[in-house]
Parts: sequence; C-alpha cells; structure tokens
Amino acid sequence: MSYIEAIQGILEHIDAHIGEEMSAGTLAARAGFSEYHFCRVFRWCVGCSVMGYVRSRRLAFAAAELSGGRKILDIALDYGFETHSGFSKAFKRHFGCTPETFRVHTQYSVPIRVSLAQMKDYYIGGIVMDPIFKTLPTLRIAGHAVRTRTVGGENIKAITDFWSE
Repeated sequence: MSYIEAIQGILEHIDAHIGEEMSAGTLAARAGFSEYHFCRVFRWCVGCSVMGYVRSRRLAFAAAELSGGRKILDIALDYGFETHSGFSKAFKRHFGCTPETFRVHTQYSVPIRVSLAQMKDYYIGGIVMDPIFKTLPTLRIAGHAVRTRTVGGENIKAITDFWSE
C-alpha cells in the first residue's frame, strides 16, 4: 500500500468519525505507522499537520450545521470543542467571522470528501497553483545607459560621476 492510499484511508476515517475523540497517535496506529513517521507522511501528503486537518474538518462540518438552527454550544460539543468560547475563537480564526455572523450571512453545505489522488494533479512545489491572467496598460520606461569597464576601477568612477550629474 502506498503512502497516498494509507493517508486517503485515514482521511476517510476522520470524516466518518469526525465527532469522536482522536489523536495523532491513534490515527498513526490505524495507518500502521509510528506517530513520528505518520505525522511527517501526513504533512507531506496533505500539506498540514494531522490535528490541524482534523480541526479544520470539524470546523467545516460544524459550519454546515450552523444553518440548521441548532444551538451553537450543541454543535461545538458535537465536534469536540469543550466550550462555546473555544469553538468561537477557532471558528473565527478559520472562517474570519464568528459562528453567529456566519449563521446569519452564509448558507454552507457539508464539505466534500478530500481526494489525495485528485489533489496531486494540482500540486506544483507544494503550492496549489491557480493562475490569473491580467492585461495591464502599456508601460513606458525611460533611462540612461552608462558604458564602463572594470579595468582600473573605471566603472566606479563612471558610475559615481553619473550620480553626481
């Protein structure tokens, strides 16, 4: 089994058990790796830490439930956050607004399943590339050329004289 297949299985396990308590150690054991090696392989495959990924998935699933009208504290507890304030801080850090604001202004659906096989097609050097082509107005540049030689320090004198002008 390749690393991609092993980590894909872990990603599916995380989504299936998103409300349950999990740690990097238990996920590593499930994948059959040491915790240290698992964390390195996970970061290489996914691009973030194991628990950072779990937290972001929990927040994404919680965001989908916010539009349902349930109490924010109940949603927070279902996704492993111990307090309303802890959930609100993590939510604001991730989405840029409070859960209350998000609920009022956004309709959010259940997040799609992450597929590492599809992600690898978009990775170039560890950065997801999404090019934007813009046509800019013509730019005209005026300048002055100074030809010098490096023999005997002529270049230093010529450049100094040019700046003095």
